[in-house]
Amino acid sequence: MNHLRPPEPNLDADDERVTFSVVERVVVATLTRELTEGSTRRMREELLELVHRVRARAVVIDVSPLQLMDTWEFAVLGATASMVRLMGTHTVLCGMRPQVVEVFCLLEADLSGFEATVASVHAALLWIRRHP
Repeated sequence: MNHLRPPEPNLDADDERVTFSVVERVVVATLTRELTEGSTRRMREELLELVHRVRARAVVIDVSPLQLMDTWEFAVLGATASMVRLMGTHTVLCGMRPQVVEVFCLLEADLSGFEATVASVHAALLWIRRHP
């Protein structure tokens, strides 16, 4: 499968596609809009730096705002989760809508970098509490 995406238009500095919050050394990264090559680089850099800085014990990637995702986005998230796990940090994906799950299954996407997929951020935090 080809995971390449066409070049993106120039983005403004305020083009926030990922927001971060930290709760009890758990980094929650919420994707607010579809990813682009530039936003992916920024997201990875910020996420990995934040994991290191707060000594995160887990990362939750929340995709609940997204209506659809494509193979490229699945590949990006899987690779990012693998990077986070290399830092010794749990990774959990949450918030996949029914349409996203359907595309995920049809495309046979790989999310093996994630230790769990759950319905919500709340469910992700509960999973993390049970897996210290």
